[in-house]
Amino acid sequence: LLDDVTSALPGLNVSRGDVCHSFAGLYPLTSRDLRPDVYQGSGEYQIIDHRRHGGVDGAISVLGAKYTTARRLAELATSEVCDRLERSGVLCRTAETPLVGGDIDDLKRYIADAISRHESRLSPGTIEHLVRQYGSETDVIAGIGNDRGYLSLLTPERESIEAEVVFAVEEEMAITLSDVVFRRTGLGTLGNPGDACLNRCADIMAKYLGWNEIRMTEEIQRTRESFPAHL
Repeated sequence: LLDDVTSALPGLNVSRGDVCHSFAGLYPLTSRDLRPDVYQGSGEYQIIDHRRHGGVDGAISVLGAKYTTARRLAELATSEVCDRLERSGVLCRTAETPLVGGDIDDLKRYIADAISRHESRLSPGTIEHLVRQYGSETDVIAGIGNDRGYLSLLTPERESIEAEVVFAVEEEMAITLSDVVFRRTGLGTLGNPGDACLNRCADIMAKYLGWNEIRMTEEIQRTRESFPAHL
């Protein structure tokens, strides 16, 4: 990736030292021709009923990892399962049902309205961050912050507020500090948000999950070690 960026934009002079963070995951490709030097994302998929292929009754595999076709693939796979269970007849509604927080018709207007509702307690930048992160759940986050005293920023370098940690625990099943930092908020996206931020997140989680000092220390250390050593 760095070679591609340097080739396209040589004036940037980017190097490995400029990378704040990276992640990797398993990619269930359907292609038999695997080329490790080329991105092979595609919309191809396979739904395999192992009763027909291999004789394993009750097992269905789904291969394919294109985000833009994931909902449709899930619909097809679920329909396959329903047919096997003889429970067909229920229409799928995911094509027209918005995701949680996604029931917003006009984003700019919604942001403006949210700023009007919460500007006495939060900055416009923070409110816009909440809308872009949580959509129509923004009022829930702001309500938690207002009612329980969690409206402060977790770090001056991010727009994330303390209430997001509570929301992550109570509504999004976060059970580790890394859940909050890497997977529920954008705190870790641009690198380590700093010890003060990690400590505050751990303090809040400890209150709602019953952590003792030992558990808090372990969570902070484990999360800190997940960032590159040079940051």
